[in-house]
Amino acid sequence: MTSNSDFEIEVFESDLEHIHFLIRYIPRVSITSIVRK
Repeated sequence: MTSNSDFEIEVFESDLEHIHFLIRYIPRVSITSIVRK
C-alpha cells in the first residue's frame, strides 16, 4: 500500500467503454472514500 491511502489497486483493465479493477482495502475504509480518491 502507499503511504497516502488505505487501499491498493491490485488489477486494472480498461476497454473502450468501461474499466475493471480489483482493490484491496482495509474493511474500516468506506467504498465512498476510495471512489473519491
